[in-house]
Amino acid sequence: MSFKRPEKSSPIKEHPLRVPGQSLVTQINDHIDDKVFTWWLYAAFLWAMVLMEWMRWFFNSPISPWTITAIALIATPFCLWRAWRGLQVVRQIRLGLDGERSVAQALHEGCPKGYFVIHDIEEKNPDGSRFNIDHVLIGPGGIFVIETKTRTKPTPDAKLHVDARGIRLADGPPDEHPIRQVLANVSHLRKILERTTHSTNIPIQPVVMYPGWYVKGKRNDVWVQNTDTFLKYINNRWSRLGHVLNLL
Repeated sequence: MSFKRPEKSSPIKEHPLRVPGQSLVTQINDHIDDKVFTWWLYAAFLWAMVLMEWMRWFFNSPISPWTITAIALIATPFCLWRAWRGLQVVRQIRLGLDGERSVAQALHEGCPKGYFVIHDIEEKNPDGSRFNIDHVLIGPGGIFVIETKTRTKPTPDAKLHVDARGIRLADGPPDEHPIRQVLANVSHLRKILERTTHSTNIPIQPVVMYPGWYVKGKRNDVWVQNTDTFLKYINNRWSRLGHVLNLL
């Protein structure tokens, strides 16, 4: 006679909401594991072999340490260089994580009553690749899809320029990628809302947020703003809407 143990199941039936920057935290951890520690371990392994060979040589073992030493001397700089490059990528991802969290905090603290925000919505493309929507803000003023871009400044007074050609940081070339990215996120979210609410032509405002940057210029299709400017607009719009409602 055999007894089957009852299968255990989690009491949580639905996944909890994701926290701000959760995808970037995962990227950081994966990158450190794959691109940093791996190369440090390779270098450590080689020098462990060197130590073993030198111990054999010291105790008059017939095996010579010179070959493994030469390999380690050649391979170690390459391993350390790869680990250093991995750390540079991790620093960039951490900068993005700090930006997403700062924007999330500003939205929670600065938006008027009636707004709520969902962070880090992870979705799949038709080809199976994953992408995420940083923030979706929903409230009386509408639905806003926010893509956060955190970039270092070459100088403290550097400015961000926006026009029909794209977004230009300081004196850099115009970049259209953030515009295309947030528009694609809006299109994806609109399909989800149309499928779940059976409503069409849902207005969604795309926003590319650059925390800490002074933004000059504007576009008609996408808002490119810093956090303070966006929150001022949201609060002013809420004030106007509240005034109209009071008159009704």
